[in-house]
Formats: sequence, C-alpha cells, structure tokens
Amino acid sequence: MKTNLTYDLTLQVVTPVHIGAGTDKKRIKGFDYFRDNDGNIKVYDINQLKAVDKETIDFITSKILPTDKNSNPIREILSNRKINISPLLSFKHTREPQEIFSHIRNGLYIPYIPGSSIKGAIRSAILGYLYQNNDEIKRLNLTKLDDEVFGDIENSIMRFLQVTDAYFKNEAIKLYDTKIYSLSSNYTGAWKHKRKGSQNRFDDKGFVSTYECIDIHQKSTFRINITEQIIKLLKNKKHRNTEKVIVPSNYTDPLKEIFRMINEQTQAYFDK
Repeated sequence: MKTNLTYDLTLQVVTPVHIGAGTDKKRIKGFDYFRDNDGNIKVYDINQLKAVDKETIDFITSKILPTDKNSNPIREILSNRKINISPLLSFKHTREPQEIFSHIRNGLYIPYIPGSSIKGAIRSAILGYLYQNNDEIKRLNLTKLDDEVFGDIENSIMRFLQVTDAYFKNEAIKLYDTKIYSLSSNYTGAWKHKRKGSQNRFDDKGFVSTYECIDIHQKSTFRINITEQIIKLLKNKKHRNTEKVIVPSNYTDPLKEIFRMINEQTQAYFDK
C-alpha cells in the first residue's frame, strides 16, 4: 500500500453552514453595520477610518461614543464629506437585525471552514458507524468510547488524518434569520416567538437571531493527507480498530473506505 497519500477534494454546501468567530466578533447594529435605502446591510471596519485633521478626529470620536442610545454611529460618521471608505461586506436582507453573528474568517478576512471542523465531522461519522456495526464496541463505557475506539489524544489513530481548511469567497456568505424550534411532550413542534409563547409559522420578528452562513450550493476545495510516518506508527502500535478504520488489509485506498463508512452512517442517520 502507498504510504504517502494526498487527496484533493471538493466540498459542497448542502444546507447553510455557520461556524462562529466568537462572541467578541458579533456585529452590532449602528456600530458595525447599517441598512441602506436599497435594503443592503453594509458592514464597515472602524479601523479603516483615517482622520486627516483634528476636526475630523473629534467628529469621529463624538459619534463612536454616543450619548443617544438611538444613534447610528457608522451612518453618521459616513455622512461627513471628509470620510470616504468602502463597505467591508454587503448583504441583501429583508430586515435590519439588532446584531449579526459573524462567520469565522482568517487574517485576510476570507471566510472558511476549518480543517479541524471537517475532521471532527469525519471522526464523529466513523465513530457512529463503528458503534452501530460492532457489538464489542457497543459494550464499552460510553463516557470513554472515543478513547477506547481511537486511542487517547497522544496515540489516537486519527492522527493519520490531516485536513486542510476550505476557503470561500465573501460572495458565498448570506444572512439567515434563525429561531429555536421546540418539540412538546406530544412531539408537536413550534417556533419560539415570544417570551412565553410559540407559533407554528416561522416569522422574522420576535426572538430571531441572524447569522452569516456559507450559502447552499457553494463549493470549495481542501486536501486530506496521510503521511508515511503516521502510518508506520499505527502499524507498530495498533489500537482496537486500526485495521478497520485506517489500513484494512483488503483495501489499497483508505480514504475510499472512510467515505464508505461516512456514507453508510449518514444514510442510517437519515433513515432513523
């Protein structure tokens, strides 16, 4: 079997994907964005504001530290004829949310899905597959199932799998309004609409959260590597399912076997 394996893969988004950038990266209405007369949510970077004189500096400062809670600092700053900056992002959206949960971006402000997230999804699918298809694994302690199957963090058989990030264009991002959908004791569902009430129809008012998401049908490329050094480690220090998960004796393409397990587990999940 080849032991230096590199796979270039394509990732396609099936449902909107959001990976948070952290609570400190939330966009706040008026400070980070506003909705213009054409219905566009325009996001600005306050760090782009370049003051050329003391008068402009004082003007910006007075707007960034407003005394009126209903003020809109970004809109008011941009009304100054001396200040000319382009929006960082622009979204077409039906409403102006109070805040927007931003999608993770790199230092160049490019949105992406981290390789660690892709690898985590692969890991979960494989674990689910092995649990469903192996009676011995079903008898293991569920609280330690991950370590029992894959090995602890220092010796995990998943170390063989190295996954790169998947990058997207800013145009791939769209705003989605979300609500909590709750099931009652008799398994009927409804959207949370107000503090003590729900309704059957989704409404973009009342308890709505807005997220930046990688939109449906968007595509990116990423890479999975299997290195010779890690393959050798696995052959010398085999764990419970090393042969089944990584180097099955009757396969020459371990990634094909991994995809088989992922697909079977995903289909079982949908059937359930």
